Amino acid sequence: MLANLGLYARVFEEVQDQLQDARKAIEKARKEAPSTQKALVKRGEKLLDQIEKLVKKADVPTSKDFEKQAKRLRKAIKDLAKRIRN
Repeated sequence: MLANLGLYARVFEEVQDQLQDARKAIEKARKEAPSTQKALVKRGEKLLDQIEKLVKKADVPTSKDFEKQAKRLRKAIKDLAKRIRN
């Protein structure tokens, strides 16, 4: 029984140590989070600027251009359907 009690105490101490390590890691992450977020936002903005420049340079149609083309195509199909019916 004393061995079981000793084992229990050792397991309890080990869990306490792991819990303390986890608390330290959480505190560190909380302190670093704002600067990490700012760095990620800056990188994202820079990447977005680069992509926009590449799209303009490559003359790739944007979603607005596709929507305009889709509207024209829908209208053309309706007009064609009217002509076929008549």
